[in-house]
Amino acid sequence: MGVRSLALPENAPEQPVSSGNTTGLNTTGGLAREQEEQGTHGRPPQDAGKGAAGREKDVDNLVASAYMFAMQTLYKGRHFNDLEHAHAQSYIKIYYTQSKNLNTAHIGFLERIILKKYQMDRHPEYFMPPPSCYFNPVFEHGFVWTKDKYREIREKRMQQADYYSNIRLFVDLYRNYSKNPGIEFYRKAEVQLGKLRDGQRLLQMFYSCVTNPDDYINQIDNYKNHATTNGQKN
Repeated sequence: MGVRSLALPENAPEQPVSSGNTTGLNTTGGLAREQEEQGTHGRPPQDAGKGAAGREKDVDNLVASAYMFAMQTLYKGRHFNDLEHAHAQSYIKIYYTQSKNLNTAHIGFLERIILKKYQMDRHPEYFMPPPSCYFNPVFEHGFVWTKDKYREIREKRMQQADYYSNIRLFVDLYRNYSKNPGIEFYRKAEVQLGKLRDGQRLLQMFYSCVTNPDDYINQIDNYKNHATTNGQKN
């Protein structure tokens, strides 16, 4: 994929909210609603004790990871210039910077991207705006739009722990693989996702998101061949 974390140049032009129709756009409420969802109004981050520099580094790493996931899931096959990537990542950084807990925020981000992907699959006729528009916190038809659905899911999980457990499992497996890329976690994801009712869709999403999946498939094939040659069970 090759998407890297990009900083906006000092003389970068201000990014417009959208180059298309902005009917229904609220230019003041989106960010406030996002902060309200994360409970960050007037509250210090829970992981602020790491120090400003340490938290800033964590935020930058999570932004890069989150953006890669979003690009592979929502924008597969589409290409954008560096300035577009930089603007989009700067908006995602707002989301993480305003969060109380970076780990919780990251899980929420990934799950909300999956919810958007589900909507795209149901309505392929919908146009997906470029990332600098979609992740702009004042664009209420973008990433902010997933807030209400995700809040509903979280509230439902308080009474029914397995509600939308498929996307939670996917996020857990994807994060484990991202931290420990290799055959063990790749195969674990394949096995567990394959058991789900919508496992094939989630498997395709997983394959799309991991780095060079063909390399790991080849490694798995080599492992199986080696095990067979030595009379071992796969």
